Amino acid sequence: MAGVIWHSVSLTGFGPYADRVTYTFPDGIGVLVAPNESGKSTLVAGLMATLYGLPASSSPDDFGQGRYRHQGRAPAFEGEVEFTAADGLRYRVWRDFESHRVTVTRFGPDGPERIYQGTHNPGARRGNEAYEKLIAGLVGLPSRELLAATFCVTQPLPEMDQVDQSVQGLLAGAGGGRPEQAREYLAEQLRELTRAVAQFGFPRDLQKNRQLEELQAQIRDLAGQIERARGAVDLFHQSAGRLQELEAEYESARQDVSQRRKVLDALQEWRQLAERRRQQVRQGGSLRRALENARQIAEKLDGAKARLSREWPELADLPPDTGDRLQELIGLQEDLTRRAEEARDLARRREASDRAAREAEDRLQAEFADVAGRPALPRDVRELQAKLADLERLEQQVADLAAQERGLAERLAQAPDWGALG
Repeated sequence: MAGVIWHSVSLTGFGPYADRVTYTFPDGIGVLVAPNESGKSTLVAGLMATLYGLPASSSPDDFGQGRYRHQGRAPAFEGEVEFTAADGLRYRVWRDFESHRVTVTRFGPDGPERIYQGTHNPGARRGNEAYEKLIAGLVGLPSRELLAATFCVTQPLPEMDQVDQSVQGLLAGAGGGRPEQAREYLAEQLRELTRAVAQFGFPRDLQKNRQLEELQAQIRDLAGQIERARGAVDLFHQSAGRLQELEAEYESARQDVSQRRKVLDALQEWRQLAERRRQQVRQGGSLRRALENARQIAEKLDGAKARLSREWPELADLPPDTGDRLQELIGLQEDLTRRAEEARDLARRREASDRAAREAEDRLQAEFADVAGRPALPRDVRELQAKLADLERLEQQVADLAAQERGLAERLAQAPDWGALG
């Protein structure tokens, strides 16, 4: 019956079913649960009666019409079975149990085709060889007894000495031997497979291990290897998780260090600008004092000249060295003019420095507001240096874990290929 798939059984006037009743079987394994005497065994009997016929026996104990004909009024006494045979095509067998008329329809690619129509009486002396060969070819079993003893087992189960001769022939094989020969062959096969034969009815177990015990030992060894490899994999996962945590801490510390470096660079720039401004302020003060001294000298010189012209007009006839002294005064005047120009240039440079300092201070306030007004900035710098030391420590830990990861990867690469076990 390899490849046979039952689809449905329809019964009319059969057993407890007066009207037509159809049982549809699901794909795969189907389970029918119902109370006793509700028709489960009758369903199996109806399937076998439709395929192999229902003898015209009046005894209620025999498999026949007297046992399965409905006791009340029924419109018909017939059965119908649909199934897929071993050739992959669907078939329908219809039978009138009383007249033994049978119709077999095949559902092929071109549609339904009636391949048999005639009479098949299972109780006749001369059977219908054409129909019986057809059913044997479609179902794989030539008789109802074989079907009941193999694939449609009903209660009660038969004892060994009560099994049908045809079933015993099937068990013994095509050579026509006895079932004991087949049983001895199976026992020999069992002894080759395992030493634990006592559980199968033998007097005692064998002494030496067979294929099953050797495979079990291999399985235990492989299970141990798998367990050890699982421990290595767990350690690898733990290390990988810790590595991810350290990488996250490293990234956070790196960002913190980068931010603090920006703050430190801005602070150093601000300090340089402040120092430059202080230098320019000092230079400007020196120039202002020099300029003030030069003005005072020029005022004194102008006053002296005016007083000299007013009070001593006779000084027109001055001695010859008066020119040299006047040249000295002219040089002083030029030096005064030059110093005044330098003072103005320094004033312009001071304004530029003040403006640059203010711009740097404004940018520092805008970009690094947490720097301004922080007297504890040197302490923050020391903390930054400590963070840099922590960062170096984390980088060393990351390098150590990377080395551990490479070691674990090498151990895993040396382990067996578990995907090839099956």
